[in-house]
Amino acid sequence: MTLVDRCSRFTLARRVFRKTKQEVSDAMIALLGQIHTALTITLDNGGEFAGHMKVHAATRAKVYFKTTLYEINIRHKT
Repeated sequence: MTLVDRCSRFTLARRVFRKTKQEVSDAMIALLGQIHTALTITLDNGGEFAGHMKVHAATRAKVYFKTTLYEINIRHKT
């Protein structure tokens, strides 16, 4: 699993053996605990991110889900 800062491209990585919501949310909490400055987190719509409320509770970062590529392109063009 990788977490990438959009502006600086600073990357955190951790190996996740199974893509379960428990393992992924625990890995995210551990990675975000190293930096203490995450304000928002944007996730894709995969089922492995079903533990997003646990991540929010542990980090107090706002969690958003990625919209479709079509919607993203429209926002960048306007």
